[in-house]
Amino acid sequence: MFKKNILFLFITLFHFTIVFAQNANDTINRIDKNTGKKYGYWIKKYPDGKIKYQGRFENDKPDGEFKYYYEDGKIKAISVFKNKGARSFTKTFYPNGKLMSVGYYLNEKKDSLWKYYNEYDVVLREEFYKNTLKHGEWKTFYPDGTLTDKMTYKNGFREGVWEQYYVGGSLKTQFKNDKLEGAYTVYFPTGKLKYQGRYKNNKRDGIWFWFDSNALPIKRFTYKDDILKTKEFVLYENKKPVNIKFDSIAYIFVKSSVVYLKKMDGKQVQLTEKFVFITDVLGEDNFLLINKNFFANMRTIKSISPFEEKYFKVEITPQPDFDVISEEESSKALKAMFNDFKFK
Repeated sequence: MFKKNILFLFITLFHFTIVFAQNANDTINRIDKNTGKKYGYWIKKYPDGKIKYQGRFENDKPDGEFKYYYEDGKIKAISVFKNKGARSFTKTFYPNGKLMSVGYYLNEKKDSLWKYYNEYDVVLREEFYKNTLKHGEWKTFYPDGTLTDKMTYKNGFREGVWEQYYVGGSLKTQFKNDKLEGAYTVYFPTGKLKYQGRYKNNKRDGIWFWFDSNALPIKRFTYKDDILKTKEFVLYENKKPVNIKFDSIAYIFVKSSVVYLKKMDGKQVQLTEKFVFITDVLGEDNFLLINKNFFANMRTIKSISPFEEKYFKVEITPQPDFDVISEEESSKALKAMFNDFKFK
C-alpha cells in the first residue's frame, strides 16, 4: 500500500512538472512586449470558438505552414510562407474538400502561375503574373475543359493576340499597349467569316463588313474615330455588289415565298437571302418587324388604324399593293409611336 501511494505521488508530481513546463514555455498567441509584434504559435478563432486559422509568426511575419478553416471546421486554405512572409505557396479548397485554386503570392499579391478549378477538378482559368503584374498568356476554359478565351499580357497591359471561342463562333483580334489595334475578326462556328473590321487606338476605324453564309459581304459600315458614318446593305446584281444605304430602304417583305426589298424611291429588288437573315442583318435600331413577313423602316410608317381587337392596319410610304397588318408585339410598339391613338 505504501509503495502504491509513493508511485501515485511520483506520477502526479511528474504530471504537474510537465504541465508547468508547457505553460512556462507556451508561445500561443504571444506578442512581444517591447515591439508589439506577434511571435510563436498563433490560433485565431471564430466567435463560437472554432479555429479560424493557425500557424507560426516570426517577428510579426507568418512563417511556415498556415491553415485556414471554414466555420464548420473544414480546411479552407493552406499557405506555406517563406522569406520572412514575403512569399507563399497557397492552395484554397471548396467546402467539400476539392481543390479550388493554387498559386503563389509575393508580398500579398499574386505572382507566377495561378490555376483555378471547378468542383470536378477541371481547370477553369490560368493566370500568369510577373513582379505581381499580369504577364504572359491567360486562358479561360468552359466547365468541360474546352478553351474559351486566350489573352496575352505584358507588364500589366494587354498586348498581342486575343482569341475567344463561344457557341456562336469565335473572335480573333489583338491589343497594343492595352488598346485594340488592327484587325478584328469574328467567325461562324463553321470557321467562315461573320464580320470583320479594324481598330485604331481602341476605336473602330474604316470599313467593317458583315458576311452571309457564302462568305459574301452583306452589310457595310464605315467608322471614323468610333463614330458610325454610313450604314449600307450590300446586294448582288449579276454577281456584282451594289451598296444600298439603310436610310434608302423602305421595307423588306415576303410575297409568295420570295423576299423583296423596296427602296424609298419606289424601286424594288428581289433578294436571294432568307427574310430572317435580312432582318437580322439590318437590325432593329431603325426598323420594326410589323409581322413575320414585313420589316419596315420606321420612317416609312405614316399612320395606323384599328384592325380587329388589338391589331393595326399600317399605312406605309411607298404603300405596297397589299394590306400590312401588325402582330401583337409590333402593335405595342406602334401604339407607343402613335401615343395619341386610343382604341375605341
